[in-house]
Amino acid sequence: MYKIFHLNKAFLLSDSPCEKIKNIKISNINDLCLALREWQEEDEPVDLCFYGTDPEVMLGYLKEFYTYVEAAGGVVKNQEGYTLFIKRFGIWDLPKGKIEKGETPREAAIREVKEETGIENLTIVKPMTNSWHIYSWKEKTVLKKTYWYLMESDFKGTLIPQTKEDITEARWLKPGDAVEALQNSYRSLRETLQM
Repeated sequence: MYKIFHLNKAFLLSDSPCEKIKNIKISNINDLCLALREWQEEDEPVDLCFYGTDPEVMLGYLKEFYTYVEAAGGVVKNQEGYTLFIKRFGIWDLPKGKIEKGETPREAAIREVKEETGIENLTIVKPMTNSWHIYSWKEKTVLKKTYWYLMESDFKGTLIPQTKEDITEARWLKPGDAVEALQNSYRSLRETLQM
């Protein structure tokens, strides 16, 4: 099963009907794409479950229909147990970015965290759950898969937000503040990276 977010709502790709949300049976790519287009245009944050076709097949449909990109990022902890957050467009987020040609997701995650925050001495502890979301960008709809990694660092220097990427703040947040920041962040982060 896949859970793919769009703004403050989500849809699931499942091999069987889901409980407690609206279910739509899918038999081909046209059914899926038409239903998704209508759903994206609705203002109400209603979750959907698409079933009837193998979830891998439906995901393949979406990769062909939308512009598909992969990104990677990190949930970075310091020696005091604080978590590294960035603020972009006034919303707390975690550092991440697109994977460049020839990079592995792990390499991209480390590079992006360094670029967006100025941090050094990063070590990947383990992979975390991947997140999926769709969004509009330059008259296209993008399907993005983000690989997440738990990281640690003993960095004691000054964090430097990457302002050319519209990041206005990079800050270590103590556990309680990190949970609060996540609650006021994107639904995809809250549900995928529960802290």
